[in-house]
Amino acid sequence: MRERLGRKLRYKYIKLNKQPAVEWEVLADVAPVAGELCALYKQTHDRSKLRFEQLTPEFFARIGREMSDRARFFIWRVGDRIAAFALCLVHEGTMQHLNIGFDYAVSLDRQLYYVTMRDLFRWALDHGLKRYETGQLNYDPKLHFRMKLAPLDLYSRHTSPLLNPLFKLALSFLQPVRHDPIIRRFPNAADL
Repeated sequence: MRERLGRKLRYKYIKLNKQPAVEWEVLADVAPVAGELCALYKQTHDRSKLRFEQLTPEFFARIGREMSDRARFFIWRVGDRIAAFALCLVHEGTMQHLNIGFDYAVSLDRQLYYVTMRDLFRWALDHGLKRYETGQLNYDPKLHFRMKLAPLDLYSRHTSPLLNPLFKLALSFLQPVRHDPIIRRFPNAADL
């Protein structure tokens, strides 16, 4: 993997490996810390230009309880506080990275996005997983990790059936693939 990563990314990991280690753990049941995870998710959600679902502490507690065989919460701590988390589903050799949250008071200085990615990849490899899939947004680091794009279908409908034909036309121009210059730099962008 080392020779496949770009020079900038290799340099970033050399610097990260010189910093004090960030302790992390993997949990299925996060009910005791669901409120803390939701607060980190909200910080990340609020920084994003595009917004999707607004998750709740009940969501995090419930997904861990009802999908304990598949749900994995990766939690990173700086000192005694949770500084980052990732929610992933693991099934049939694939890790699907669904949500992430950061405490931006420490995450930018500690480069926690790259720490989380490194640790997720290590965990996936250690557990014999063959595929890693992650969601939309934040394409620049994914490009540096040499990831490929996967098609994503978003369905939307206006409440007025009369406006749906216009709505359909407008949505074709609002696709992120059309407007995000980073997406066009992916080797398989033309396939989407």
